[in-house]
Amino acid sequence: MIRPIITSLILLVALGAFAYTANKRLRLMFSGRKKENRLDNIPARIKAVVQYALAQQRMFKDPYAGAMHIMIFAGFSILAIRTVSLYVLAYSPDIFYAIFTTLPGLVYIAAKDIIEPVVLVGVSLALYRRLVTKPARLTYSGEANFILMMIAGLMVTDLFYDASEYVLAQRALDGGLGEAGAASIMAHANDLILLRDWSPISGWILAPLFSGAGEAFLRGFGSLNFYVHIATVVVFLNFLPYGKHFHVLTAIPNVFFRNLKPYGALSFIDDIEGRVEREENIGAGRVEDYSWKDVLDMYTCTECGRCQAVCPAWATDKPLSPKKLIDDQRDHAYAKQEWILSHETGTGEDWEGETMIGPVISEEVIWSCTTCRNCETACPVMIDHVDRIVAMRRYLVTNMNEFPQELVRTFQGMERNGNPWNLGADKRFDWTEGYDVRILDEGEEAEYVYWVGCAASYDDRNKKIAQGMVEILNEAGVDYGIMMEESCSGDTARRAGNEYLWQIMAGMNIESLDSHKTKKIVAHCPHCMNTLKNEYPQLGAKYEVVHSSELIDQLVKEGKLKLNPVKEIQDITFHDPCYLGRYNGHYDGPRNLVKMATGLEVKEAERSRENSMCCGAGGARMWMEEEAPRVNNARFDQLMETGAKTVAVSCPFCMTMIDDARKANNMEESVQVYDFVELVHKAMVRKSAEPAA
Repeated sequence: MIRPIITSLILLVALGAFAYTANKRLRLMFSGRKKENRLDNIPARIKAVVQYALAQQRMFKDPYAGAMHIMIFAGFSILAIRTVSLYVLAYSPDIFYAIFTTLPGLVYIAAKDIIEPVVLVGVSLALYRRLVTKPARLTYSGEANFILMMIAGLMVTDLFYDASEYVLAQRALDGGLGEAGAASIMAHANDLILLRDWSPISGWILAPLFSGAGEAFLRGFGSLNFYVHIATVVVFLNFLPYGKHFHVLTAIPNVFFRNLKPYGALSFIDDIEGRVEREENIGAGRVEDYSWKDVLDMYTCTECGRCQAVCPAWATDKPLSPKKLIDDQRDHAYAKQEWILSHETGTGEDWEGETMIGPVISEEVIWSCTTCRNCETACPVMIDHVDRIVAMRRYLVTNMNEFPQELVRTFQGMERNGNPWNLGADKRFDWTEGYDVRILDEGEEAEYVYWVGCAASYDDRNKKIAQGMVEILNEAGVDYGIMMEESCSGDTARRAGNEYLWQIMAGMNIESLDSHKTKKIVAHCPHCMNTLKNEYPQLGAKYEVVHSSELIDQLVKEGKLKLNPVKEIQDITFHDPCYLGRYNGHYDGPRNLVKMATGLEVKEAERSRENSMCCGAGGARMWMEEEAPRVNNARFDQLMETGAKTVAVSCPFCMTMIDDARKANNMEESVQVYDFVELVHKAMVRKSAEPAA
């Protein structure tokens, strides 16, 4: 009877303490002002759990860490059943043995026994990594080592408990136990022997090691391991909500509730004009301005540093670390927890502690982000970093009227002239002079509206891309036109936190597009394409938006455009733009066109495709000053490591940043930078040049 009593005391104390802590954490999580529904598209959410939480697909981007983690995770998951079963054993041995002497139960016992040493190997690898190799991206603390030792303790105590029980069972059957001892264990001695025969580690290897031990030792040793095991479990449970290992409980829910909206879309603020007039908080100036999912993200950060390792800001000595951002917000939420919960019940004094923006998260951190989202594609538990940063920008811009001085001219340019350069709106179509370009009259329709974008309209280097694009479209006989009413898509305004300006500009553009009964849009600038495709639908727009690489690739495949590879280029590499690649999944199209236009295989940079490093211009950084080391120079160095002397791009912002880096490195003569459209234009076989049939 002693075992059920001790087990009950452990459970009552531990579960009571956990319920108290968990209640506070849940109340804090749901205290957020912003509401979100994350129960849509359940099949996709279940698929994400299987793919990212259970199979841990992203963990294996680092093979060592992936192997180590899957050993621990798989074993820990299997041992969860064992832990529950030990509580069953404490209260009803009959039920326990009835379950585990069946064939499925025996198979589980065998699997459990084999996996426990595997977990110990995983723990050893983790400790070696933390204590010896020490990767720079990890956060080091005694907490992690303590957790690892607890996990190891669970494995060891379970193996030793089984081994001692198996030896006692064999002695009972052999008549080698005292009368009282034999009576207590004989009831299930045959069951234990059956389990022993299915236990290759505890039964075949460890049990023989204890064959010479005395009965008192075996009983005491077995009980000690039993109680230490079940006590460790509940200590572990209560320790979780106070540190980074809270993710053991929150990771699967966080993946299930992941963001399923288009990857390139920021969150939408409805009734923006009314909110501004009512002087409501726009975005997040306080931790309680976030949604419950944002707080769940904070709980779930594993401090693995994968986000930090790929962040272009962190790589160039800026103060932004996506990992530290999440952790600092989490710690701030914990510090403010009692105040938030007291106000939830209508009591409590004003908060006199540190504010989130400023003391906790500096404005320099907030404005360092390029919104490249590489942090998010690297995160194994699907944390959203960019939206929370933009939320703070929205608060600063709209509620506090605080933003980098350079953005004053940028915002004014978009408001007054419809472009961030703040050049005259009447100059928008100067680039068309001398080119056969169809400019749509009011109400005139075309199969495609060619969205030129501000860069190709005002920047001299990028004007060449627009000019090449229209000649390609003309050569292929595409029914297209450009809108006289075209204005900035608003991407820069939105990423800079000026949601109000973005909604005004987007609304005006949608009205213009609808006046031409637009169904299809082709855009070259990935930033324009992304906001037209993924964000304008938030305002009710419905267009088929394609990138220029998609349309040109289609024209080549249909035989409407023929290419004869240019000869002057000897080797080439390709830079993936964030908003074309990571945001919208277009990797192969531009590469195929580069290959067809040059006849060359692309020399891939070490960081390419999904892991391509940002050029440094996204998130409105194009318009802000940057101290050295600069992101574009770091990216240019990576591209030069391929040995290529030609760099192909597919974004006007990338063109500017990579070309500036080329000049800064005094490599204007030795390295060339082309947009893929320019290469296609060079390689294009004009019908007028083809021999008559």
